[in-house]
Amino acid sequence: KKTYNLWHDRACFHFLTKPKHINYYKNVVRKYVINHLLISTFSDRGPLKCSGLQVTRYSCDTIKSNFEDSFKLIDCEYPILSLKENLIEYYNK
Repeated sequence: KKTYNLWHDRACFHFLTKPKHINYYKNVVRKYVINHLLISTFSDRGPLKCSGLQVTRYSCDTIKSNFEDSFKLIDCEYPILSLKENLIEYYNK
């Protein structure tokens, strides 16, 4: 099985709006990511759509709750230049 030390997602997770798709993504990450997970999403203060597509918005707490069973949260921030994205970095537990 191929695994990855680093998974960097800045344009996918927030486009998953159905629970079954979100859960599938989380299962893929749990299975294949062995160290670091870096995710940028639209924040709970950001827009509801991107490029005309519905997005799921996340706070630091809600994004953490999606991955805390497999990863330890290192940092979560709202960048100063844009309140549209959360920047999340995890280390695998």
